[in-house]
Amino acid sequence: MYEAAPCVACTAFRKLGDARGIAWGLLGLGDVAREQGAFAQAAACYDESLALFRDKGDRSGVAMVQSNVGNMALDQGNSELAAKWYAACRHYSEVQND
Repeated sequence: MYEAAPCVACTAFRKLGDARGIAWGLLGLGDVAREQGAFAQAAACYDESLALFRDKGDRSGVAMVQSNVGNMALDQGNSELAAKWYAACRHYSEVQND
């Protein structure tokens, strides 16, 4: 079962003031939590990661988080919510490639 552990990379990135590094670390931590079925913890990591990516204008990061949140919705049997997250991800991906 998932146990909250400090994200060493996130701690280091916080000390450096590297918001993108923190966001990527949180994304990875969210993935670990999701894979272990700790959906509330995964959602918290994804939420913070998404906010940081949006704040930095990192469209690739935003799209990655949205895709992973869609995956989490599927893991929980919610295909309708997953479709909404995938559509948002697709939008960011298309805008990025313009």
